[in-house]
Amino acid sequence: MNNVSDIPFVKNPQFIKQIVEQGILNEKEALEALKSARDNALAVLVNLTGKHPAKKSTLCKLWGDSVGFSYLDLDKTFFQKDVLQLVSRPYYT
Repeated sequence: MNNVSDIPFVKNPQFIKQIVEQGILNEKEALEALKSARDNALAVLVNLTGKHPAKKSTLCKLWGDSVGFSYLDLDKTFFQKDVLQLVSRPYYT
């Protein structure tokens, strides 16, 4: 488990609800994970992706959905260099 104090604190009850709804954890496991992470949902995400690397994409998509952003797996994405150069640098660093 990563040191919880090293992970920025983010409260995100929607993410916790989604991991239960998707069957990744049952309700008891989700509450235990949240308790051990001191109510830090981002720490729960980090710990789950470490324990279940095969579910990383699903977990990150759920996180993105819960905060209103789309998740894009950069390891499986192709970029056109000439198009990327048109994007202002702060958006992709």
